[in-house]
Parts: sequence; structure tokens; C-alpha cells
Amino acid sequence: MVFDFIEKTIKKTMKYETKWCEKLKIRNPYIDPFKVHFTPSLPMFDGTAFKKYPDLAHIYDKLWVARTQNKNAGELETILDNKIEIQFPIFIKPRYGHKSASSKGCYKIKNMDELKKHVETKDAMWSEYYDGNETMTDYIMVNGKICHQITYVYSPPKNGFTDEWKYISPDNKPPKAIDAWVSKHMKEFSGICNIQYRKDSIIEVGMRPARGGAYLQSAGNENVIKNINNVIEKNAWVFLPEKDLSFRPYYSFKCFSKVPVFYLLPQHTIDLIMYSMGAKPFYNIISNQLVTKGVFFSNSYTKILIPVCV
Repeated sequence: MVFDFIEKTIKKTMKYETKWCEKLKIRNPYIDPFKVHFTPSLPMFDGTAFKKYPDLAHIYDKLWVARTQNKNAGELETILDNKIEIQFPIFIKPRYGHKSASSKGCYKIKNMDELKKHVETKDAMWSEYYDGNETMTDYIMVNGKICHQITYVYSPPKNGFTDEWKYISPDNKPPKAIDAWVSKHMKEFSGICNIQYRKDSIIEVGMRPARGGAYLQSAGNENVIKNINNVIEKNAWVFLPEKDLSFRPYYSFKCFSKVPVFYLLPQHTIDLIMYSMGAKPFYNIISNQLVTKGVFFSNSYTKILIPVCV
């Protein structure tokens, strides 16, 4: 699997970073400032989670997820063969979440002419179009019970299917219908269940934290990180007063450019830009995107994520 290869490559590469930075006498931009880190046993990629939790691997089938909600949905290859009455718009996307990433292969289809361009796509599905603003929740669960959650509210403006900002606050709450689905379909699960949804309609499900745990870490509450590690390693959650699990709300912003100007800037220049904008200090590598000081770089375009306290 491509994501397994990426994760292994990152781990192999990272062990040489300290030596190189010491030799060149520069600061290592990939060492984050946090005192408490996630246990290595916590899966950060869907491919890894798919293998770690085989009894729940079916949740990565987005068609199965749609059908559990009684949505109009099916295999894209058979949409015309089945002679169903299609009510546009519909949404098409890769069927299996552990084999795909981001919004690649996702399309809002408005008419039959647009649909015919995609009907031969393999391992894809269609569903009725889910209206509303997208939201995401990380549920921390023990034996199928929800112990804690953190919800990320997306911006209404979008660049394609990608949000411009997220608002992360302990006061954000998911809809009760989403809570109910998780409790019903994630029985016996212990770990982090990530749900993306619009209103009461679930788009997809994962068994790893959003953005490799970047948002959870940037909340700055060590009690939450320690408790997540307890869940993964000891299958236990320590229930603490709400104030001990809270954090100061913050935003994460993304800036887009098809010209890789930021990618070419020296590390110290990027640091200066980030510090001047009040960015939270954060270093990490996630998938094929470089995250530096809360700055995400992608090969196809530049995304800059700046977590800023409010």
C-alpha cells in the first residue's frame, strides 16, 4: 500500500535528520516542541489503521457507510446498467478510504453528460449529494464507548473541496445523529474514530486522528495526549474534570498558491513569516505533505496551515 510505504520511508528518513542538522549547524525544523508525544502504536494513516483493526476494516468502504444511513448510493460502474432513476446532483468518489487520499477523484455531478465521463472509473461509488457545510470529529473510544471528542468546523468558502480554515474549540459538538452512528457501528472499538460529515450525513470514516494528530497536539492539552496513549496501550481512559481536558480555541488557516514560492523559501524565512503571523509552533511530516511551523506543502499546490490562537 502506498501509505504504508510513505510511513515507513518517513520513519527511516527522520532518524538521519538530527545528524545532518548538527553537521550543518542548523535547527532541525522537524522536531516538534511538545513534551508529550503520541505512542508509536497509534496509527496515523488509513492504510495502517486498516491493517491494525481488521474486524472493523469494512468501515473504509464508503458505500457501506452510505447504506448504513439509508442513502441512495451504489457502485459507479453499474449506475447506468441498473436503470435507476437518477436525481441530480449526485456525488462520486473513490469507494475505499484506505486506498485514496484528500479529494482526488471526488466530483459533484450535475447532469447525465457529466456522469457519462466517469461511469467506467474502477472502485468508485456514487451517492445522493449531501448538502451543508462539512465538519469533522475525532472520537476517542474505549470498547465502543465514546470517552472524548474534538470537533473541527470547516469554513463555508472552499477551494475545490478543500476548506480555507477550520475552527477548533472544546465547545464544538457533533450532531447527536453522528454520535448515535458511531456508538452503533463502532462497537468494541478502542482508539480514535475520525468522522467527516455534512449535517447528519456521514461522508467517510477512519480509524486514525485527523491530520496525523496535528490538531490534537496543537490544542496544547497534555492530558488528552496521555489519555489517548492510555487508550491505545492499556485500553483505558482516565476520566478527568472537563476543565482538565479543555483548551484555548484556535483557527487553522490555509493559503493556496499554484506557484511553489513558499516551497522554495529557506527554512529561516518561513520561520520569520510564521512567527510574525502569530503561528503556533508545530513541526511534523504528514503523508506526502511537509508540515513546518504549521505550514503544509504539497507537490501540486502550496497549502499553508497556520494555527492561530484566538
